[in-house]
Amino acid sequence: MSWQDKRRTAAAAGADLSGLGWVKMEGGAVADIEFGGYAAYATRMKTPPAFDGLGLRSPENNLFGSPTADNRHFTRYGAENGADHSRAEAEVVKMMNPMEYIGAKGVTTAPHWCFWPVPDVHSWGRMTVRFGHI
Repeated sequence: MSWQDKRRTAAAAGADLSGLGWVKMEGGAVADIEFGGYAAYATRMKTPPAFDGLGLRSPENNLFGSPTADNRHFTRYGAENGADHSRAEAEVVKMMNPMEYIGAKGVTTAPHWCFWPVPDVHSWGRMTVRFGHI
């Protein structure tokens, strides 16, 4: 089911979409969605260096935690400028980035792959990220 179909289904089920200026309604059904408005609504809109938060309070910092530290920096900038200078090992950071492996020797990459955000119709604004083979 496409994200457009999910929005139409939500409207048909009685969800109130009137407060969403980027949703164009016609006859009680979703007729169109202004994608720029949707993206602004659905995206976290973090500002740099928010992903590697200097205060180690970003969910991404937790991703790079270790058995001895719940949260660690994963960029040189974060480690140098944050209050806590702990930094994840380069190999750990590399493992979290699939781009490090695409086309690398000894790696089998799907012939066609994509990355796409899928709106979660139940939470109105959260995005589920899916990786797939097309």
